[in-house]
Amino acid sequence: MEINSSIVNVVLMLLLNGSCTKKTANTTQAVLPVKTTSTLVAIDSIPTSLDSNCHISGPVVLHVKDKEGYVTYRGNVPLYSIVTTPPYDSDSQTIGYVCNMPDKFKRATLKVKFSGRFYHAYKFIKRKTAGETNLYLQLDSIRIAPL
Repeated sequence: MEINSSIVNVVLMLLLNGSCTKKTANTTQAVLPVKTTSTLVAIDSIPTSLDSNCHISGPVVLHVKDKEGYVTYRGNVPLYSIVTTPPYDSDSQTIGYVCNMPDKFKRATLKVKFSGRFYHAYKFIKRKTAGETNLYLQLDSIRIAPL
């Protein structure tokens, strides 16, 4: 059985032509919603005036950048504080009584990431336990930390 060469040529041209054509898919661009509140955005509205319950005197004893801690409130000291714990030492904690806490962050147990300067507070705030260090804290920046 002999195949007509013209039919074979036509079939080959159709196959080659079909495989060489540019194939494109219809594309659409999706518009993603913009998230207006992010937990990683620093708060620029840090109060410039310090709370009258802060008695800062003396030099900076510690400067921190992007430190994580938890907001607390102790009734006998009328200031919100941020508690930090050193790694591998759950018996010790630094309590920074914040002298310029923004109202948005005045919520106990809130996990925050902050930068600022610590000052001595031992003359005015008594320790409750041997493992705590009480300091005044003046914030440079604060934001909600991811859990």
